[in-house]
Amino acid sequence: MLARRLSSFFKSPPTSKASSAAKSVDEEKSKSFGRKAVSFVLITVTGGVALSALDDLAIYHSCSRTILLVVDASEKR
Repeated sequence: MLARRLSSFFKSPPTSKASSAAKSVDEEKSKSFGRKAVSFVLITVTGGVALSALDDLAIYHSCSRTILLVVDASEKR
């Protein structure tokens, strides 16, 4: 008896099928938009991190090359 009351308490209130169908379509559209937005943000952030890594790599190589030229020039003296 107590189990029935508790289970009925946690159940959602009954709604008409037409309104629940309309709600589910709206919820699906909002979920779809949310998923697309999250995907776009993740792709954008990932691309930004990749470009930043390439930029850092280019700076590292140019600095390394400059230092090697300076060391080579000082050894020749």
